[in-house]
Amino acid sequence: MRASDAALLDRWAGQRDAEAFAELVARHSSMVYATCKRILHNDADAQDVAQECFIGLAQLASRGSRVRSSLNGWLHTAATHRALDRLKTEKRRRRWETKFAEETPGNLEPGSFDDVQEHVDEAIASLAQKLREPIVSHFLEGQSHQAIADTLGIPRRTVTSRITKGIEEVRKALKRRGIPITTSALASLLTVEAAEAAPAALTAALGRIALTAGHGALASGSAAPHISTFVSLGGVIMSAKKIAACIVVVLALAAGVYVLPRALHRSAETTPREVAPSSRQTTDTQAEARDDESLGPDQVAAVPAELEKLSGDESAEEASDTLLSIAGHVVDPDGGPVVGTAVTAKASGDVLGAVAETLTDSGGRFELSGLSAGAYAIEAFKAGHGLGRAANVQAGSTDVGITLEAVGRISGHIYNQARGEALAGAKVYLLLESSYRIQAETSSDAQGAYLFGGIKPTWVYVLRAAYDGLATTDSEPISMRNVEDMPGVDVYLGEGHTLSGKVLDLIGSGVGDAQVFLSRYDEHLSWDPTSNLVATTRRDGSFSISHIAAGKYWPNVLMPDTMNIELADGFTMPADSDLHDLIIVTTLGQDGFVSGVVTDSEGNPIPNVIIDYVSGPSGGSIRTKDDGSYLLKGLDNVQAVHIEVKGGRVGYGRETRVVPVNSENVDFILAKNGAVKGRVVDGVTREAIQKFEVACGGWGTWREFKSPDGTFAIDGIEFEEITLEARAEGYAYAKTPLIVPPGETVEGVTIALLKGIELTGTVIDAGSGEGVPDARVKPFDGWIRTDAFDYEPWWGPRAAIADAQGRFRLGDISPGQAVNLVAYHKGCAAAFLMGVAAEPGVEVTLELGSGGVLRGVAYDGSEPLVNGIFLVKLHSLPASTPESFEYMARAISTASGEFEVANLPEGRYTVACVRGVNERNADIAWFDWVEISAGQALELEVQLATTGSLIGQVTGSSENTPVDVHVISPTLPEEPYYSVRCEEDGRFEITGLLAGTYTVRAQQGEAEVERAVVLSPGEERDVALGF
Repeated sequence: MRASDAALLDRWAGQRDAEAFAELVARHSSMVYATCKRILHNDADAQDVAQECFIGLAQLASRGSRVRSSLNGWLHTAATHRALDRLKTEKRRRRWETKFAEETPGNLEPGSFDDVQEHVDEAIASLAQKLREPIVSHFLEGQSHQAIADTLGIPRRTVTSRITKGIEEVRKALKRRGIPITTSALASLLTVEAAEAAPAALTAALGRIALTAGHGALASGSAAPHISTFVSLGGVIMSAKKIAACIVVVLALAAGVYVLPRALHRSAETTPREVAPSSRQTTDTQAEARDDESLGPDQVAAVPAELEKLSGDESAEEASDTLLSIAGHVVDPDGGPVVGTAVTAKASGDVLGAVAETLTDSGGRFELSGLSAGAYAIEAFKAGHGLGRAANVQAGSTDVGITLEAVGRISGHIYNQARGEALAGAKVYLLLESSYRIQAETSSDAQGAYLFGGIKPTWVYVLRAAYDGLATTDSEPISMRNVEDMPGVDVYLGEGHTLSGKVLDLIGSGVGDAQVFLSRYDEHLSWDPTSNLVATTRRDGSFSISHIAAGKYWPNVLMPDTMNIELADGFTMPADSDLHDLIIVTTLGQDGFVSGVVTDSEGNPIPNVIIDYVSGPSGGSIRTKDDGSYLLKGLDNVQAVHIEVKGGRVGYGRETRVVPVNSENVDFILAKNGAVKGRVVDGVTREAIQKFEVACGGWGTWREFKSPDGTFAIDGIEFEEITLEARAEGYAYAKTPLIVPPGETVEGVTIALLKGIELTGTVIDAGSGEGVPDARVKPFDGWIRTDAFDYEPWWGPRAAIADAQGRFRLGDISPGQAVNLVAYHKGCAAAFLMGVAAEPGVEVTLELGSGGVLRGVAYDGSEPLVNGIFLVKLHSLPASTPESFEYMARAISTASGEFEVANLPEGRYTVACVRGVNERNADIAWFDWVEISAGQALELEVQLATTGSLIGQVTGSSENTPVDVHVISPTLPEEPYYSVRCEEDGRFEITGLLAGTYTVRAQQGEAEVERAVVLSPGEERDVALGF
């Protein structure tokens, strides 16, 4: 376990432990040296002052004095004060202040950030201790927010809050000195300057301090050992200043981080250049830039526009205030109009206009409006028809013609299986294999032939054929990866068999007038327009459906007079007989409701907003009316419902809330969408990359840009916190977090990409040692859900498919990057390799095996638990505990209470059974840790526990500031376990808690108060908290 700074200081003070002091030097010398260098602008002086700081620390500890604040904060303050004292002695600071006073705030010369930095460090040194500690740790020592939180023993969100507040306090201090700088520019400046490491000569000299002092040679007031300003590097005498410049260049090449090498851009004769203000520069995202996954070799430094201008780039031309449109038409190769084609305008050239999208009308016509003046790339695509593009189209154009050309083709025939005859007029659908979403549809001709053209050659598809009187049948999955033509995909339709059964409510009564439709996807929860497998229940709840092909199906129940859909347990339809007496028990009702209005921030109603709602296995989707109102019905058998209001299609953000049933006036206020504008450049040469793709990670689709100066613009951003991702051919994928305030445009973002390398390897069968053909391999970070493996878009272009010998090749990997790899093939447990060093010539092997099985039966009292959600979460693999890696599987218990999860990788898991609105907002009714072994099955018997609740009030809080209450359990890995927001009078209630010991914490801004609570089974406990 890593020793704390305080423990190392104690070892030094009490035992003269040279290794302890050397460890302190290793941890903090780069930060101290960089602080001194920023103020002094002289390498030799910076090294001398850095030595003085550590000598002072050694002397302080030797006298038995203690550092009252955190050590890094103490060292930063000491370095700042000593460096400023050195400046005063040489009278340099006075000359600089005189010079700066003569300049206007809007005319900073390109090198003037060098001089600003002494004031930045002085402002940091003057911060309150609780703000200074995380600022120094994060920006100047490169620690993640989570690492700082662990060290200080506070929540991660508190660290983030303190960093944000600290940056704002520093900015205000600089403004009082007459130095205007945006918050984002300040955060980026700190991030950039933290990259310079302490020179090796300095590190060696500081190590000698420990050894010398350990032998009693360090006396109070002794002078620092002198470090020569010249050292030998590879037999060549070089000045320390040149070595520092080399370090900057090497860091830029190795890490792909945009470092601003002042020595390359600054000149004493440089003419001051005006920095044009922008509507909004890069946000406080840069305060997050060194967090858990930021600024690694495969990632991005987002640089504000001010620094781009100061590094020598010319100011970007401002987009015209006049909004224009582009109109045209889309046709097929024969000249016929194509209805419903998606048409997109993407910014190109010097214009940073927003991306616009539309669909063609019945005549194939389109109009893209709201565009700034300039050139655009127009793209049109419709699955089953093809892709067409028009480049350098000027805004204002009125007759742009685009012809769709086939990208890939699937063809074949539809036959009557019993007669062997071709079927004319059969409906044929092209579906995505991962989600069964329709991509295109057509009908077979007189010879039973069909053809789908214009298919993207990167996805896996399924063909579905339907014909009256015959069973709707699906083909086997069709992979179009690297395939342009797939002929001979024939589908044979048989008569199928009949399913009969009943839909019952919770007390066993039949539910009449409900619709039952069968889906082939176990989480679809929506109407399947390709399916004719639909029936309406009779008064007693009975129904029957004919012409069902053999296979696995999931019944969906749509309640009468509501939009509520419930997914029932799956069943297998036999190939040779009918299936009778299928019982579907629904939890849906008729009376429970939630109602309200959706408005913007000014109170104006927003019509046509999508509202999705989920409660356990049931859910639905509606849209707001013209007056912004909505009504959810049929919720009488549940206590609460999870509601997500999605305004993306009408230019607004989204909001999620859990609401008790039978609630009126549940109103939502949505903010306008945000936007991002910036550039993509080569991380080494800084030259624009002219063809690339950008996406908002986690929810956005990849958008292609072609631009001579590497500019891009993305609008319609619904979330305030996003991850901006970028990729280009021949370059490594990169990403960076951003904060996009609602309704605002974040400008000046620069994404730097590094040239990628190839990583090769083999996927083998763990039993036979032979290669596994068609296995998929992908680099990943963050978390993985098992249902993502069968979702084609999740793999994306970064994935590789193994050849016949199991060999694979991954391209565009950042050199030197530590890569996490996952391999998967149906029927096998996923295989993981964590932290693979991406270097040329490195070969890796991933072994796929059968994995383990977790199965069991669950009871709620004496009755089987129906529709219980079981979450199975991996926490450690054998011989490794990867950071930021979460692997989760999910199962729903059947009518008999049985559940099963197969193909689990070997490791340690938590298993939680939840009951409630869904897994994100539900009561954990049972929990345990389990060990899963490869090739073995673990049997569980689950008895749900009686849960309790906490009811209380928080007093002494400030007005007009919300108070959040968090419940933290030492047993469960989630932190916090539950969170609620207090009412205006400070009251709160948290239900569904298992018996145990909890920490209840109230938080208002940065103020916190907490207490320990022991909860018994079924207990309703009063809790009082006061600030």
